[in-house]
Amino acid sequence: MDISSDESDDWFMESLNAYKDLHLFQLEHPTKVIEWTGDKNICVAGYTGARSEILELLLPLKLYAGENQGLCAERDFKVQHGGFSEEPVENLIHIPGTRCYKKDWSHKPQEQIGNRQ
Repeated sequence: MDISSDESDDWFMESLNAYKDLHLFQLEHPTKVIEWTGDKNICVAGYTGARSEILELLLPLKLYAGENQGLCAERDFKVQHGGFSEEPVENLIHIPGTRCYKKDWSHKPQEQIGNRQ
């Protein structure tokens, strides 16, 4: 099925109107993996050249302020913890109840447990 440009634009605008609030954020580097680590935290793995950067980010207050979100000064993610991996991270799983995560790579038959410092 071929969709015309006008139909595609209409679909996009209808999709945007389906949301009460829509927030767009930009991270510094391309992100390959996003994992929830708590109610207000996410862990992201992105890549910069030959290595991956793993960051635990606190969500902006604006996302969970409800009706008062217009009064929130904080509109950006805050880095809580971070580090680097020399291998590209393909999968990242938070281990509930801990400050640990499991990461693995597509080109190696192994996985590693890391500790968020």
